[in-house]
Parts: sequence; structure tokens; C-alpha cells
Amino acid sequence: MWLKARHPLVRDVWGNMIYAIWSNNNFRKGMTAEHFRREKIESLIKETQSDVAAVMNKKIEAVKRLMDTMENKVREGSDYNCLSEAHEVNSYRYFNAKEFQVCPEGGGQRGEDCLILRETDPRFSVPVNNSMSVIHVPVNVYNRGCEVVKAMRWSEQLDNMFQSNYELDPAISWQYFGSETGFMRFFPGSRWPELDHIVDEFDARMRPWYTRAAASPKEIIVLVDWSGSMSGLRKEIAKHVVWNILETLTDDDFVNVIRFNEKPDPVIPCYRDTIVQANSENVRRFRDELDQGEEKGPESIANFTQAFTMAFELLKQFNDTDEGANCNQAIMLITDGAPDNYKLDNYKAVFNQYNWPFIQVRVFSYLIGREVTETREVEWMACANKGYFVHITTLAEVKEQVLKYIPVMARPLVLYGDHHPVVWTSLFAHTVKRQANLLGVAGIDFPIKDIQRYIPSYKLGVNGYPFMVSNNGHVIFHRNLNPVYMEYILKPNYNAIDLLEAELTNCQMGPREHDQKLVDMRNNMVQQTDSSTRRMLVYIPLDKNKRVSVREQDYSYYPIENTTYSLGIAWPSSYGGTRFVGQIEIKREPAGRNVTEYLMRDRNWKVHPDWVYCTYRRMAEHTFPSPEDQVLHFVTRTQEPRWEWRSVRVPPRVLDPVRSTDYFCDKELLQSLLFDARATDVYDLKNTHSLNAHEDALGAEAVDYVIRAFVATRSGLTRWRDYNPLPPTTDFDDEQKP
Repeated sequence: MWLKARHPLVRDVWGNMIYAIWSNNNFRKGMTAEHFRREKIESLIKETQSDVAAVMNKKIEAVKRLMDTMENKVREGSDYNCLSEAHEVNSYRYFNAKEFQVCPEGGGQRGEDCLILRETDPRFSVPVNNSMSVIHVPVNVYNRGCEVVKAMRWSEQLDNMFQSNYELDPAISWQYFGSETGFMRFFPGSRWPELDHIVDEFDARMRPWYTRAAASPKEIIVLVDWSGSMSGLRKEIAKHVVWNILETLTDDDFVNVIRFNEKPDPVIPCYRDTIVQANSENVRRFRDELDQGEEKGPESIANFTQAFTMAFELLKQFNDTDEGANCNQAIMLITDGAPDNYKLDNYKAVFNQYNWPFIQVRVFSYLIGREVTETREVEWMACANKGYFVHITTLAEVKEQVLKYIPVMARPLVLYGDHHPVVWTSLFAHTVKRQANLLGVAGIDFPIKDIQRYIPSYKLGVNGYPFMVSNNGHVIFHRNLNPVYMEYILKPNYNAIDLLEAELTNCQMGPREHDQKLVDMRNNMVQQTDSSTRRMLVYIPLDKNKRVSVREQDYSYYPIENTTYSLGIAWPSSYGGTRFVGQIEIKREPAGRNVTEYLMRDRNWKVHPDWVYCTYRRMAEHTFPSPEDQVLHFVTRTQEPRWEWRSVRVPPRVLDPVRSTDYFCDKELLQSLLFDARATDVYDLKNTHSLNAHEDALGAEAVDYVIRAFVATRSGLTRWRDYNPLPPTTDFDDEQKP
């Protein structure tokens, strides 16, 4: 109840409201014990994960269709010769996302040099063209390069599949293809954001979704020559090489950075005997500490043997612990050349001891310096260990040269044959395609809110909540996850919040120490084990973290099929398991009864804005002024003679396009809403008369202190009655707020 000020008789006004609802025969009519159901958390989590898995599998199928299209088109265009068709390369035309012109309204989808952009699709926050893709080319990539144009040509055919995917699954958001040559084709077409006085440094190949999909998880040791000759520009280039290597790593990778001259020295001393996860925090520490090492004189010579020995030993020890990536291993050597007094036999002894003949560790070598001419030893190290050699002479070419290691690391994936691995990140789904060389990564955006839409929150009760965790223990969504500050500032490391940080246990322990129940639950979810955790005491933040309560909760979690995620549900241990399930069976209502009357008598009501009562599957073609209008639209339709309840949240896997008239309706939720609407419909003629009589008996003084009385129900319905509305500009202090 919303009050102007406190008054001893106000509670009587509130009591009258509750009494009127209880006295309403519509509320108590036919109520039996069967209207109260005891929910089992284990059953609910299995039901929920089944729906979530189904919708995620539809995204996998969409990406695989893109992948198959790429494979077929590359085979068809494999005989394209850039030299014989040089004129065609130079005259090739495409829509550059940063340069194309926007056509005036009234034309078709495209003109000779322009595209029509429209703001009619609710999935996108910018104007888009739903029939064409556009291309983004990084500033460090020549857009008339032979291989670049060749890839642009065959990737044009992806437009047909982009549109087909949307016809089959209207919930799909952005679709894109990141080419190994550097450009990115994305659909639907839109203008690339323009930032004043900021250089566009975007390169799809440096994004986590690309590197994660293009190469399997890896353990990497970066060896940086810190001898006397590595000074000035050479040292600056070397540091940029390290930074760019670190930028290509993801949370699935593990890394350590070691400086070496006469002896190897880890950049971060406490990481001397280990390899750490390449998360954003560790990568930042490596960047900050790299150039803090002691400068050596010109007589200082790099000892390659000791450096390689330490690197191989670290990789071997870490692999034996079974705690790392357990996949690819590599050593990245950054140097301006091997010393003259070293011979190949010195290196052969190290490689023979640790890496030959099976070559489980690839070696990549980056030779620094324009004036360096002796490349034999450094190049041999890479070639003899299934790696790659590059010679870097300027800062401008660092990024392009560093990226050449990714196709090499991707070879185990692209040679999988007909098995196409799927990679999930916290924001994207991607697959890698098979060819002799990596062509690129195809993927789609999958908004987190679309996953949450398939979770029936109304069954969890007011205190229950769902959450999702990745294979790295990072939270995908959780009630305590707040990635945005002040509504528009994205927090650092927003996508790397661990479950141990999201669930706040009430235990008296030191820093970085956690309740063992929580640690075990996190490990089970990371390993995708279905289980449950009972009676864990946690803090529950309330009112935007202004208050906190302590609650004992139960947890149940289950792996999501064909993904690296696990879905969990939490709810109170001692209450909340019993749910009222009263509904109005619309088909059994008396002839001539219009159930919309329970909501149409006034418009002082709202429904939960995030719950899906009923919706068209192609919402871009159906717009409603408000969620309430959408509910009323479907309530009206339920009374049509041929109405069908289509309560399957995820349609079956069919290749028929989704029609504009296809819809989903949650029968239980909508009929519960109508039950609550009838029960709270206390403002009809007879109930209003009764309510007013009680209020008259209390006197005008008590009622005058009430601004608004309201009631909220389990179906997401909120209704209210205004007594003494105040102007919209009225401010309230803490004592006056409800």
C-alpha cells in the first residue's frame, strides 16, 4: 500500500482490500486441495533444461547449415585464379560496412551503390537490411588482396543461407562469417558504428569467438629474448608480439610468459612452476609486468637451451597434473636471432630429449628486426617442430604476423572429416569447418534473454531463481550478476564472473576461501554432472544491494545437451515448494461468458514484463503497444471456435519456414492469469459497493492517507486502486515510500 503518511487506521483500509478479495466468490469457488501442488526441484530442472537444450540445438543446426554452405562453395570456386583474373579482382564490388550509402526510403532493398535500412526489427537496436549482408574489413587488411577478394566472392552465397536460417528460426539474431583473410561478413546488413576520433581497430580474428572456435584449447609458453641485443625498437616490437599473442587467448587456454638471457626468468615470479588460465585478470598482469624486468648490458647473451628446457619441463609437469587444457601445447619464441656460437646440435639435443619423435609441442618462432639476416636456426626450430616462422620488421605488421599461428593450431580441427566440432562461448555459438586450410569461423549471436525466455519462472516462486554456468565456472546469467554500471557502462571482466563470486555464502572464512558445498557444486557443474546441493546458507541482496537477507537454499543442476553449459535452479530449503495452481478452463466456461471482462473492466493492471504468456514466433511482424495489449489479444483469441493451445516452447526440428501466424501460448500461465484476474476483480458493481461501505465506516480521515492499494499474484498480475493520486512530480522521502 502506498501512503502519504502513516496513520493508525490505514491498516484497516488494507484489511478491507484483502477481505474484499477473499469474500469474492470467484476466488473460493471450487477450491480444493488439488489446487495446491508440491513441486520437485529435480523434476523442474530436467523439464527446464530440456527446453533450453532444444532451443540451443536449433542454433547449432543453423550454424552447421552455414558451415555446409561454405564448404560447398569453396569446392566450387577452388579453380579461381587471381593472376588470370586480375581485372576482376580490382573491379570487384561489395558493400563495405563502413562506407556504403543508405538509400532513401521508397525504393527496393538495394540500389546500385546503396542499401535500404529499416528500424522495424525488434531483435536489433540499429536500422538493418534483412536481405543483404555487408562486409567489415580491418584497417590492416588490403581489401583488394587476391585471397581476400577470392573469399569475398564465394562467401556471397551465405546470404541465401542467412535468410533461410531466419525463416526457419526467427529468434536468430546476428549471423556472421569471419574469414581467415581478415574480413567479416555479417547479416543483416547495417552501418558499422562510427566513433569520433577513435581508429577502428576491430579485427574478427582477434575476437574470443573466433580464436576459441578456430583453435582448440591450448597450453602456451611464451619465451621472450631479453638479451642485450633486444633493445630499442626490437624490444618494443617484441612486447607488442607478446601482447597480441595474449589477446588471441581465451579462458579455455593456459599460458606463462618467460623472459630469458643467461637464464630464464618468469615475468611473474609466483608463476615460476606453473601455467595459469589465460583469463582477463592474468593476461592484464602479464602485460603490466612484461617490461618491468632488469635491463641487461649489450654483452648479455640469450641461453636458448635453458629457456627451452624450462618451457618443456613446465608443459610436461602441467600436463601430468591433468588440470590444464589437455589438448594442444606450443612454445612461442620471440627473438632477434640465435647466438653465433650456438649450433643446430645444441637445439637438437633439447628437442630430441623433450619433443621428438612424436612432436607433442609445436614451436612458433618470431624473428624481430629489419636488419637481421641470419634466419636459419630460428626458422629451423619452428619447421622441425610442426610450427611456423615469421620475420617481423615493423610495429605495423605485428598483428597480421601473430595471427598466422592460428591456422596452424587449427589443423587438428579442420582435419576432423565429417565431424564438425561446435564451440560455445558466453555470447556466441560457432563451428569450425573442414578444409586443408582454415577458411574462417561461422557463427550466430544468441542473446542471453532468449535463453531465459524458455525458463518458466512462474514455477520457481518469488524466491527461486535459475542460473547457468560455463565449463570455466563462469556465470552466464544469475540474479546477482550485474554486468552494467549506471545502465550504460559495461563493467570490466563482466563475462568472467565465477560462480564462487556470484553465490554469496554466509560462512566465516578468509579471503578467497569458499564454502566447500559451493566449491563442490561449481566443480560438478563445470564437469557437467547432474546432482543437487542441500541447505546452503547464502546472502540474498535486495533492493539493488541496499539490503541483504540470509536464506538457506537448495540447488539442483543439470548439463545442457550438446553444450558446455550447466543449468541450475535455487530455491528456499524450508518453504516455497508448494504452489497454488488454480486456473480457469476457458473451454469449459459457460456459453456466452467473455473471460476478457475480468481484465477489461479497468486498465489498472500490469503483467510481468519478462514472462512469456503468449507470443507470435515471428514477433518482428506483430507489434503491440504493451505486454498487456499482447495478453488481451491472445485472451480474445482463446475464445475463437478453432483455437488451439500450442504450448510447446520449442517447435520440433522441421525444415518448414516459421509462418507469420505461428504462435506459442503457455496454457498453464495464461489460464492462471485469468483465474487471478477473476479473483482480484473486486471493482465490479457489487464488490465496489461492499468495499466502499467498509471504507465509509472507517471515515474519510483514514482513507485520505492512502494513495494507492495494490495486489500482486503468482501469475505476474499486479492490480491497483487509486484513492488520492498525487501529481507525477511529487517527491517522497523514505518515511513516505511504501
